[in-house]
Amino acid sequence: MEIIPTPKTALGRPKDPQKTTLILDAAGQLFLEKGFGATSMEAVAQRAGVSKQTLYSHFGGKDDLFKHVVANKVDHYDLAAFGRTLTWDLQQDLHALGKLFLSLLLDAEAVAMMRVVISEAHQNPRIAEMFYAMGPSRIIETLDTYFQEQQRRQALHLEGVYQPSVLFLNLLKGEWHMQALMGLSPVVSESMLDQHVTACVQQFLSVLRG
Repeated sequence: MEIIPTPKTALGRPKDPQKTTLILDAAGQLFLEKGFGATSMEAVAQRAGVSKQTLYSHFGGKDDLFKHVVANKVDHYDLAAFGRTLTWDLQQDLHALGKLFLSLLLDAEAVAMMRVVISEAHQNPRIAEMFYAMGPSRIIETLDTYFQEQQRRQALHLEGVYQPSVLFLNLLKGEWHMQALMGLSPVVSESMLDQHVTACVQQFLSVLRG
């Protein structure tokens, strides 16, 4: 199964992984503290302890940096790399993906970044486009690819099911994601998470199987 890649940095000499991590951490902190619009590349370089030349050798500009910050959070939960851990048991795979996805949705930094995007999107629609492309869209594409392969293997039939990947992911969101966005900080234990994902997988498969 094809893995959805992270965005590419500019070509050139191999980048220092340690400096890349420092830059991404610094940028993520500043985007959350100041917002996208008020964060400058100079401030990122200063926070990361690198020169502006080093910063621009790793990332082409603020847009490129923001895309990598979002992609890095998705990659932290292995969502776009889901294909590396497949068992091809439909219920087991969906349960594993569901737990990863819901854990990402409830991640405090991910929730805070979504708030930043929502608050600035009306003035700068590009930030929403970048966030969606590097976050939700990559996850949906990964799940689309998985479902297509399962259909090829005749493990499920998608005829008549509208946007199955979106349907499954929206089932998983439940009320916890909305509560988190509103700052209500839902307390979700591991057992609650597991029970919720199990129920969502069962509901989703019942739709597919009619």
